[in-house]
Amino acid sequence: METGTAKGKWRIAVICGDAGGVNAIIPVIRLLMDDPLIYLTIFSYRESRKILRDKGIQYTELEETIDSDEAAKILRTCRADLLFLDTSLNSLAHTSMELEKLFIFAARNLGIPSFSVLDYWSNYTIRFSDNKKNLIYLPDKIAIMDKLAFDEMISEKFPPETLIITGQPAFTELAEWRTSFTQTRKDRIFRSHAINLDDVLVVFASEPVFSGHPLHTQYPGYTEETVLTSLIGALETIQSEISTHIVLVIRPHPKEDPEKFKGVTSNRIRIIISTEEPTRDVVMSAHLVTGITSTILIEAAMLGCIVASLQPGLITKDILPTNRTRITQPVYRNEEMPVILKKLLLDHGIREKISVTVKADNNEKNSARKVLDVIYSMLPH
Repeated sequence: METGTAKGKWRIAVICGDAGGVNAIIPVIRLLMDDPLIYLTIFSYRESRKILRDKGIQYTELEETIDSDEAAKILRTCRADLLFLDTSLNSLAHTSMELEKLFIFAARNLGIPSFSVLDYWSNYTIRFSDNKKNLIYLPDKIAIMDKLAFDEMISEKFPPETLIITGQPAFTELAEWRTSFTQTRKDRIFRSHAINLDDVLVVFASEPVFSGHPLHTQYPGYTEETVLTSLIGALETIQSEISTHIVLVIRPHPKEDPEKFKGVTSNRIRIIISTEEPTRDVVMSAHLVTGITSTILIEAAMLGCIVASLQPGLITKDILPTNRTRITQPVYRNEEMPVILKKLLLDHGIREKISVTVKADNNEKNSARKVLDVIYSMLPH
């Protein structure tokens, strides 16, 4: 889908695929759409399609079977001055469906500059490499979240001149969202899920753990299923000790079919599968937000929520950066989970300390604008 005037000075082709990736570039897309000198052509595949539709952003759907020659044809047809992309990660799911790589390769051959936005602190090399981990799909520039991502990418042999610290654009709106969230919106979330206002609401932000098989070389020590089972068991233990009813709301990842959770039940707590209401409203309505390493946990923490990252049995590196600073509370052992979650739910001193120290900082407020500035610097003059 093309936006902007046909007489625009600059033409930008945008490629997006995964949910996390497209969420990172949407704030930048909106800024570009507001510039009358930009002629924007947006291409989308996989989970990004629904997210763009929900945001009211029109796009052209990409066939998932295209090759680099077809990607080059698309860029030539667009007469693109710049290729702007998110990053997708599907090779861990036993598929090479990362079309961004094809477009980066085609743009390089056509002499078109390319600029990618990274949205998470893990799997850096895989996002830009072939199956032998050769970084052959590097764009000219990569916007990254912070110094931590910079240091980790340098250790994986990324050229430093390629990396630009901008913050995560998806977090741009968090401060405003936190300020504007009202009790009325919280009450609506409770009513829409038929939850009593005096119930304890716990959210589980689901995510597919690609390497969740014990025989996989990247097995982290748990699967999504074992984590969810442990969470339910911990909440059942807590429920046996308190009189207030606990409700667990499971938010499926965009890659997941909500039907997979239909068999998840409990005799002690109520379990709801939630897909309709805005994720940020749901997490801000919760007494506790849980998950594994989803970006939703980082967003929830920056929104002022109480957040626990559940990774019982972890045998690899913890990739959630907020666990290192304890902005989110990690749980690495099953036996600790009931105790830690009960404190996070019921200890008002701990809850107050967390809520007053976590908020979106100015760097994140300005990150979309920083990415935009890089785009302008890469356009021909």
